[in-house]
Amino acid sequence: MTIPYDPRWEADHLLAMPFDQYQRYRLTAELVATLKQAAGAIQPWRILDVGGYFPTANGIMPLTSFLPEDETLVVDTASHQGPNYQQANGTDLPFADGAFEVVTSCDTLEHIPMSGRGAFLTELGRVAGRAVILGAPHATAGVKWAEDALTEYLTSFGVTNPMLAEHQQYGIPEPQWVDGWLHQQGAKYVAFASGYLPRWQTMMLLKHLLTALPDTWLLHQRLDQTYNARFYDRDQRGPGYRRAYVIMREGEPPAALQGFVERAARPEPDDVAADMLGIVTLPLIRALTQLTEGQRKLEQQLVTLDEAHAKLLDTYTEAISQAGILEGEKRGQQQQLEMLRWQNELLHQRLSRRMGNPISRLATRVQRRQNKKG
Repeated sequence: MTIPYDPRWEADHLLAMPFDQYQRYRLTAELVATLKQAAGAIQPWRILDVGGYFPTANGIMPLTSFLPEDETLVVDTASHQGPNYQQANGTDLPFADGAFEVVTSCDTLEHIPMSGRGAFLTELGRVAGRAVILGAPHATAGVKWAEDALTEYLTSFGVTNPMLAEHQQYGIPEPQWVDGWLHQQGAKYVAFASGYLPRWQTMMLLKHLLTALPDTWLLHQRLDQTYNARFYDRDQRGPGYRRAYVIMREGEPPAALQGFVERAARPEPDDVAADMLGIVTLPLIRALTQLTEGQRKLEQQLVTLDEAHAKLLDTYTEAISQAGILEGEKRGQQQQLEMLRWQNELLHQRLSRRMGNPISRLATRVQRRQNKKG
């Protein structure tokens, strides 16, 4: 079965989206197009995206760009003024039952505490007239390991990703829990993997590595554009980072949805380079982590040395200042000593003039006495 394709989905501004967002929103657009074709819909549908607050550079929400012919509305808890957006809580949506043909939620379920997930899914189904499209990372094989490795790498250079932190705080959804909840509701649905995990992990590592470098915004865009154009279809397979659900609100799942299940079930690529990359990912992360830790320690040592150098410079400057003061005092004392010497010589001269030479005076007296005797 053929998966819908619209060349507008590969416009430059959409391909420049972060690869992880591009994957989820293009998949959502493909699923909406499939549901519309199966229903023979001609008129635009009303689509609600719960938790999809990701305004692009021009202020447009992603799903609006992927479904330009439908009436899309994004709701999220963030305060934002812009088109196609309304602030609301996903566990208490301010809309009537069945107000939208399709309700979507991409990578939001894992950010809701476990106690509120049932209410969240109930609200999505309540306001959906035809179907709910749900996508989120699930605790399938390797996903937690991949997130833990990425968290370890980010922590090594003092960065915390709030999204990953909430994954750990609330727990990634268990497929068994979601499937069990849907069975309890008597829901009819299809589920499949999305976001080929080995490449997801590698791209996340590369993206965060670029984030740690200065002036890489344009490089980010070029990386995403190239990756999205070449790897989107290849990444729609298991093992997946994300698990997608199409939950029907009326009728059976359209047969065309089986094409997504078959695409996700394709065997992993028989690519030695890809296999090797999967093998070396963890050692690469640990090596980069150690290098980053070493760089941080060197930077700390450099800061310490700079502080010590500044203190030494202050000490040296103070010593130079004190030496100048002492030199001034020395010159003052030398001048005083010269003055004392001059005054001493002056006194000697005055005394000499007043008293004359005592030996000469004595000789004169002796001579006078002799002259008298003679």
